[in-house]
Amino acid sequence: MKKILIIGAGNIGLRHLESLGKSNILLKIFIYDLFISKQIKKKISDIKKINTKVNIEILTNFSSNLNFDVCIISTNAQERYHLTLYSIINLNIKNIILEKIAFQSNQQYEKIIKISKKNKVNIFVNCPRRSYKLFKDIKNKVKDKKGILRLSYFGNNWGLCSNSVHFFDLLMFLTKFKKKNNLVDNLNNKIIYSKRKNYYELTGKIEIYNNKYHLILEDSDIFDENILKLELGKFFFIIKYDRKNKVNSLISNSIRSKKINIPLQSNLTLQQVKKLIKNNKCELTKLKDYFNYQSLLIKIFNKKFSTLLKKKITNCPIT
Repeated sequence: MKKILIIGAGNIGLRHLESLGKSNILLKIFIYDLFISKQIKKKISDIKKINTKVNIEILTNFSSNLNFDVCIISTNAQERYHLTLYSIINLNIKNIILEKIAFQSNQQYEKIIKISKKNKVNIFVNCPRRSYKLFKDIKNKVKDKKGILRLSYFGNNWGLCSNSVHFFDLLMFLTKFKKKNNLVDNLNNKIIYSKRKNYYELTGKIEIYNNKYHLILEDSDIFDENILKLELGKFFFIIKYDRKNKVNSLISNSIRSKKINIPLQSNLTLQQVKKLIKNNKCELTKLKDYFNYQSLLIKIFNKKFSTLLKKKITNCPIT
């Protein structure tokens, strides 16, 4: 029986559990959180009633003699670094999946990458768009085309700081990261206070570009819908998101226009966990690759937060 640990039983932790609860292979799932909500307890009960292949246990504390095939860490960003560090050092873990933004500073990334390599732990970040069939099809369409790949996402109140990495990751799935980049910061001079204490958001526009790609991300109240657009030579596609961000329309000159359903996290986690169990590899982004472009975003956001908060910010206050 394969063992899975979920650290963090909040909203996203619930979705991971929901997905794993659909397993057709024997799984022993351990859940650790300082507070186990009624939702999690109900989900555990529901899974046990319908799936005998899944056994679920709530952990009250860690022990160094525990071993896991996969550990999913879905806490907030401030807690994630210390929990990841502890897990690598004190638990016997083969693979870790982290929620974005993973960590808050470049130093934290460097430390975790170094110690995970030493302890032979594979770490991935949950940016799942690269696993969608739609974007795999698009990658096949653009892989042999020449020119600058332009990817833009714009809309209103979509969480520019928190979610920008998803689109950078999608860009890197479609092309290759280059170390030399130009950064354009047109962020607004106003901090948006998150519903989570000590976390912030920003609106405005950022651009990252070179001679291979151009990423444009904008969050502004001038937009009444959220749109993802890609252009490369004569090829283009546009995805228009509905208000619930679930059912979308696709417009393209090379892919049949249609309505599409974006996969839910509750249907995605199990797919990647199965791949990790089988060969310690999956379709998610490796932490060391993710760090390359997340460090650029941290640089942009920390610069703006330092100006607005009137103090030097090294740990980016986003989650």
